[in-house]
Amino acid sequence: MSLSFRGGLSVLIFLVGVLLARPAVAQHYLNLSRQLITLPSRTVYVAQLLDGRPDKLPIGLVYQGLNGHSTTVLFRRGLESELTEFLQQQVPARPADHAVVLCLRQLRVSERMAGLGEKASADLAADVYEQRPDGYHFVRSVAAHTSARTPEATDLHAYHVALLLQKCLEQLTTYDWSEAATGPTLTLGQLLADTPPATVPAASASGPAMLREFPRAGVYYTFEQFLTNTPAPGLRVSADTVAFGFGAPQARLQWLGVPRLRVKVVNEKNQNQPTKEVWGFSDGHQLFVQHQKNFFPLHRHRDFFTFVGETPPDVAYMQARAQAQARAQLSAAALGVGFSRVHGIDHSAEPMGYALDMRTGERPVSEPTAAPASPYRHGLYLPVPLCRRLNRASCFFARQPSGRPATSPRIPGDSLSFARPDTSAVPGVAWLALSTHHT
Repeated sequence: MSLSFRGGLSVLIFLVGVLLARPAVAQHYLNLSRQLITLPSRTVYVAQLLDGRPDKLPIGLVYQGLNGHSTTVLFRRGLESELTEFLQQQVPARPADHAVVLCLRQLRVSERMAGLGEKASADLAADVYEQRPDGYHFVRSVAAHTSARTPEATDLHAYHVALLLQKCLEQLTTYDWSEAATGPTLTLGQLLADTPPATVPAASASGPAMLREFPRAGVYYTFEQFLTNTPAPGLRVSADTVAFGFGAPQARLQWLGVPRLRVKVVNEKNQNQPTKEVWGFSDGHQLFVQHQKNFFPLHRHRDFFTFVGETPPDVAYMQARAQAQARAQLSAAALGVGFSRVHGIDHSAEPMGYALDMRTGERPVSEPTAAPASPYRHGLYLPVPLCRRLNRASCFFARQPSGRPATSPRIPGDSLSFARPDTSAVPGVAWLALSTHHT
């Protein structure tokens, strides 16, 4: 080997090592300057946008660089300043428009690996208040969600935020502004702490029908159909079970013995219908939700729902694998033999707890930058890391008798205990014991 070749190889190894060891970028700033909002039928302009989120944390994580370093998402001049300025530029005030204040309750962007590309998602929810001479009056709550597959997800987040603002303002075009305000008169400073009644789309004043009724058997194509407990007509669903397929070794171990649902939807002519666009379904007793192309049982906890699904692809492991491949290629170039061990364990597709967002219908992934929103504060939530620390644990689930009257105002959620219950104490209640073992 010549001296010049050795010198060039050393420089190459040094440069690749520097790239692999580069520290993560501190933050990623969203820039809305090139985005547009189109509202031909609007009747409002936004006088101000307030950040009423309970945590005030960054709005999400993105992955950048050769190794996909995780990066927090921020606005360079602050969320309130930039979004207020953007909305006033895109939706300028007109004499006949109603002045409103948007009080953000949720804003989240996220991305995950999806096949050969990535999937970018965003959620936004806000409470709308009309500015009147005597103060501010609650109008309604608005919410929207969007997602798209793309080779590079980070470039889509600014567009998605603008699109969600447009979708939320569109929901005000049908509002009857002659309707007298029934709520209290508030000051601008009181809006951040205000908790108006939930007015999610298609929900009645007393709350979504799904929280007041037993689930009807059928297929839900949309979240609105789920909330109103109105399955799509003319469809029926059947399901059988299959074993967990190919996946990471840890995921196969932790899903061992847990059946998967293989769902078939047919119409009145007994013709198969695609399940890709199905939001969820019910057999009349149990609810199921589709998440990442699989269906999982959905469980009621007071005024919201949870389920156990799969974790998204493990970005940290993918980074370690990319580094190992780079080291192997360098070793092959220098020695003719290429091998490098991957440091880490692939946690992709392992069991993970999810909470259903009762504003948008999405199933958000828990991220270190996002604290649970207010609808998640009730009920039991057992995080996966705790399950991993319990080498062997037994859980006992209780389901109430199926013969409860349909007029019951509340449907009690399933209860859980880590101590063996007295099965004779509550006649008619069915108990299921589950034992888990984690290595």
